[in-house]
Amino acid sequence: MTSIALLVHQYHAAASQHRQATERGDASTANQKHAQLMRAYRTLKRQGEAAVAQLVPLLDNHDPAVASWAATHLLPSHEQQARAALQRISQLSGVVALGATMVLQEWVNGRLRID
Repeated sequence: MTSIALLVHQYHAAASQHRQATERGDASTANQKHAQLMRAYRTLKRQGEAAVAQLVPLLDNHDPAVASWAATHLLPSHEQQARAALQRISQLSGVVALGATMVLQEWVNGRLRID
């Protein structure tokens, strides 16, 4: 079994690298990093809510993409903290801010399902 700390590290790295690839227009790498991010998240989720809760410190990460991904995945379990992080990120500029805005909108409207 992979340690929770290692999974959080992999999640963090993949989220940051996904943003970097997206900003470069490198769709292939962005897709690969998204897959890595989701694998880490799903493994954390299988280990239970306490494992997923280890993403909470990422809500304050200096990389808004890392914070945004963590906030998205924490909406079901840490809604108030996650929404506050998404609100803060949505005030920035760029694609990450737009993504945070859309996640909040879809969550509030009940159209976002977090697997």
